[in-house]
Amino acid sequence: MLAFETGIHDTIGIDLVAMSVNDVVTSGAKPLFFLDYFATGHLDVDIAEKVIKGIVDGCQQSDCVLLGGETAEMSGLYKDGEYDLSGCAVGIVKKDSLINGKNIVAGDVLIALPSSGVHSNDFSLARRLVECKSHQGGNIEDAEMRQTFNMCIGMVLVVSPETSDRILEDKDNTEKFYGVGEVTSNKRMLCS
Repeated sequence: MLAFETGIHDTIGIDLVAMSVNDVVTSGAKPLFFLDYFATGHLDVDIAEKVIKGIVDGCQQSDCVLLGGETAEMSGLYKDGEYDLSGCAVGIVKKDSLINGKNIVAGDVLIALPSSGVHSNDFSLARRLVECKSHQGGNIEDAEMRQTFNMCIGMVLVVSPETSDRILEDKDNTEKFYGVGEVTSNKRMLCS
């Protein structure tokens, strides 16, 4: 919907790949390949090319192969100029390297990784903001915005204190990492 509202179609494919690949990465897997599905009532080649270019860009950024996809033209099902996207990322991880949370212990540190922009959970709220005709935020409560947009945090790592020290003290990190809390004895996250 944001792409329709703004007329920007060359980044929505990157977002599609990122949402799928992020889910693969959180389990410790390396993304291998991606499949896409593009459905529309009438194929607008210019828009489709922009969307597919974004998917290709997203795959290149994620170091995974665009293995294939499907383009479906279903007249009468979509409004003029509208389309639907879906995708699937497949990755691989060794069983003993699978991230499943079993190794989390009290004292582990939470490290925030910065957000690169709007992420999957953010799109509905961002659309409400775009649809709003005034920058008062469409009467959206601050608490809802903080919870949805996650205060610019893209992902949180749970690491040992030793690993945390290495990450936070590394001057060569090009991204801004910062500690946001720790795991308590009852395995709940204590955010600061």
